[in-house]
Amino acid sequence: MGIAATGRRVAIEVIDIVRVTDGRYVEHLGVNTLPAVLAQLRAA
Repeated sequence: MGIAATGRRVAIEVIDIVRVTDGRYVEHLGVNTLPAVLAQLRAA
């Protein structure tokens, strides 16, 4: 991801929404805070 290891702990918040039809996984929507975490690590 272009960032050297810092040894710092990070927390990434994630929301996953999955739609199942007839017992099959047919759609996935995901939102996470990874871009914000990466920006913070780059600034450090």
